[in-house]
Amino acid sequence: MNDRILWIDVARGISILAMITFHFAFDLMYFGLAKSDLIYQPDWRLFERIIASSFLYIAGLSLFITHSSTINWKSFIRRYGATAVCAVLISLVTFILFKTDMIRFGILHAISVSGLIGLLLLKLNTASLILLTVLIFAFNLLYKNL
Repeated sequence: MNDRILWIDVARGISILAMITFHFAFDLMYFGLAKSDLIYQPDWRLFERIIASSFLYIAGLSLFITHSSTINWKSFIRRYGATAVCAVLISLVTFILFKTDMIRFGILHAISVSGLIGLLLLKLNTASLILLTVLIFAFNLLYKNL
């Protein structure tokens, strides 16, 4: 068995359940079974940002744990390549289905780009990485209109 870190897998699972909950609320709203502005309420917007932040944080942490000593290019290309392909497919499908409301840059796009940026950050010391993480979380929560 591989060396998985249980708490990261649990956090990833909680993030996925939260994302499913958010998208279920979106679907209810989209099909007219919930208030038309449900997910645009402040609590739901915060929930959405926490979910996105958790995905980005977990992806970055996993990148750091896996590649901090030596970059395993085969693993990196496989993992982030699959994420990038899924991001492009989601954009294509949503373009076909929704045209102007297509997903242009969603969480999978962000994870793919962040993985490339993350390679550049691997050589930063731990204190710098923690500070950068706190700043990113704070920025994401404070600037809701970006």
